[in-house]
Amino acid sequence: IRDRSRNVDASEFSVFSNEAVYIAQLQPAQPSGVSVTYLHGEQRVADRYWVGDTDSDWNDSNNWASTSGGAGGAGVPGASDDVIFDGSYTTANCTADVAIDIASIDVQSTYGGTLDFADSSYSHAIGGDATFDGSGTIDLGNSTLTISGNLDNIDQTTFTSDTSTIVMDGASTTILSTRNHDLVNLTISADVEILIGTTYSLDILGVLTVDAGATFTLGQGVDMRPGSSLVNNGIIHVNNGIILSLYSSTFSTIGTLTNNTTGKVNLLKNNTINGGTFGIPVYAHDYLGNGTLTINGNIVFQDDFQFDSKKAGSNFTFNNGGNHNLTFQKDVLFTETAGTIIYTKGTGTITISGTIAQDIDFNGETVEDIVIDKSTGTVTLSGAVVTDSLAVNRGTLDIDGQAVDVTANVTSTPTAGAVTFQDTTATGTLSITGNLDLNGTVAYGVTWTDVDIDVLSAGGSNEASYATVSNSNNSTGNTITVTNGTDSGGNTGWDFGAAPAEVFFDHHIDEISYGTRIQTAAKLGGVLVE
Repeated sequence: IRDRSRNVDASEFSVFSNEAVYIAQLQPAQPSGVSVTYLHGEQRVADRYWVGDTDSDWNDSNNWASTSGGAGGAGVPGASDDVIFDGSYTTANCTADVAIDIASIDVQSTYGGTLDFADSSYSHAIGGDATFDGSGTIDLGNSTLTISGNLDNIDQTTFTSDTSTIVMDGASTTILSTRNHDLVNLTISADVEILIGTTYSLDILGVLTVDAGATFTLGQGVDMRPGSSLVNNGIIHVNNGIILSLYSSTFSTIGTLTNNTTGKVNLLKNNTINGGTFGIPVYAHDYLGNGTLTINGNIVFQDDFQFDSKKAGSNFTFNNGGNHNLTFQKDVLFTETAGTIIYTKGTGTITISGTIAQDIDFNGETVEDIVIDKSTGTVTLSGAVVTDSLAVNRGTLDIDGQAVDVTANVTSTPTAGAVTFQDTTATGTLSITGNLDLNGTVAYGVTWTDVDIDVLSAGGSNEASYATVSNSNNSTGNTITVTNGTDSGGNTGWDFGAAPAEVFFDHHIDEISYGTRIQTAAKLGGVLVE
């Protein structure tokens, strides 16, 4: 190559590939030779059609044509090439027994052969869309297939994942698949949405991983099959009416879960949760037979939690045998629709702390220590419960006609808001094997209304301070001593002491402030009367 007008010798240029077009600016020749400044290089995308002229080897240039039905010899597809299997020339099988790097792949319905990604652990890269709609077989082997575009395998007749991993790393991409095309390992590394392709869910047999910074939106259900694991370091968003189900799986990392109102998580059979925060409703049930939900870390349920033994004759076990804490911020329902619940409690604490009204039903099970700490809203019990201890430190507890059995102490130490114990139906009972200690203050008192006590320890302290009590029948024979409290009537077994003496001050003693009068009256054990 020579630019005669500039006397530029470009004889040392490399021969350009026919797969690329380069634009270069030639500089005048220097003593050392040719100087070339590249302004830009632009890869030309080429089509590569499988013709299988020689054998089934992907890595044979004679097996590829540049046009549909054309002659082989066009060269092995590269990173800038779109690969097409259309069957117009042949439906011969193809084996990719080499790491491939291509722009896209399109296996069309007219191709009835087998595309085998081989049993070797190759890492394949597809820079754009991967469409598998053939009438034959796709076998991923144990390869890793990284797809930067959309994945569509919904119409592929046979799709075999073996032990492969699919990595979706393209932004704003989609997956269109179906239950018949199980995926073993799926990694979401960008914002990916699984679309509604059929009425069936997509099955994951291995590990579903959502990387940090990535969002996996479920527009179709996803089923984690037995032995699988879910590792969510990013965001999983579940659309309306869609379910993320775990069947004898492990929720290794919960990450961030969001939904559009009705999206939820189903836990069936034997599942393990390693701790984290559920931002959407969780429904655990044993419709498929005996099962166990194992709690293996501290968990916050920000939405409704339901644990249901649905199958007749089935045992469904809630196993929190370790020192794990549970926090419920919305409704809780343990129910035996047809089977039996077995609750294995641990040594942790159950905290009820939502900011709205919460309905709590433990189905009469014996559970961990319960702490109620609500800035707003009422906790209403809709089922009996047995607990080691009950502490209400902020908010309202309504036992609403239920039997509450506390095997140790009932306490209240309000520090950030008033506390109320009540029984709306006035038909429930509170049994306290330990002591009752209501530690109200001038700032935050305790209100006790219509709650009857039928068991109370004779030893230790049974005391209340700054408590307003009404219609409470303490029939245990062990008196509760109240200081600085108010007897609003209808009480039995509460001792409010003698009525406070009245301390009079002369309004005309100006040097004694109003605050000082109150303090002086309190010191004298009386109340201020002016």
